[in-house]
Amino acid sequence: MSKSLLVVGHGSREAKANAGFEDFVRNFQRHVPGDKVSFGYLEIAKPSLEEALESAARESEAVTVLPLFLFSAGHVKNDLPAAVHVVQKKFPNVQFNTAPALGVNPLMLKLLSKRVDEARSTLSAPKEKTILIVMGRGANDPDANEDFCKLVGMLEKSSGFSRVEICYCAMSKPFLEETLNRVALERPEAILIQPYLLFPGKLIQKIEEQAALFSKNYPGIQIKVSGCLSEDEFLFKLLKEKV
Repeated sequence: MSKSLLVVGHGSREAKANAGFEDFVRNFQRHVPGDKVSFGYLEIAKPSLEEALESAARESEAVTVLPLFLFSAGHVKNDLPAAVHVVQKKFPNVQFNTAPALGVNPLMLKLLSKRVDEARSTLSAPKEKTILIVMGRGANDPDANEDFCKLVGMLEKSSGFSRVEICYCAMSKPFLEETLNRVALERPEAILIQPYLLFPGKLIQKIEEQAALFSKNYPGIQIKVSGCLSEDEFLFKLLKEKV
């Protein structure tokens, strides 16, 4: 049976974010040499998910859909299966299988911990006098926010930081500015912001601008914005497990 893998991204108006996703897909191909790997987007960018599904279905008898989404919110629960349903009608002899979102997984916890440790090593303040803020995208779906909180809670248990806080980019509260002003009252020696986002884009620029403003207002507190999760062997391994 001929098989193909379709990695699905959200799509961004920021070319850098789309380029990061597409580089990731090309590099993932090396980890599954026996399968054809392609990509599609749910919104904004091209090819659209339906276009990508149809293209994969023309070349394969079985298509495995891999959503590169951190958690299952509206896109993964509703938009993705709706698109698969439409294309399934056009290609009734093709078998479509859809993997779940990345979710609360030990490999995602390892990746998050790795990024935090990389950024923490650049701070002069000791860990026990540093507050870690993990920043999620935020969602209208309570299940997605609950899973995010669960993953950060798992990190906190062995983190060694003074405290671990949660905030969001949008749709859910608290936001970053509110969280920064609140934790600043405790006068930590340092604050580390870890975005729980896959690829860089405008959101990261906004976080860095807020951190720069905070640094001006609180010059006695060292602040550091960590990098996105980005491409990593932990992520490739998790996708292989889902396949």
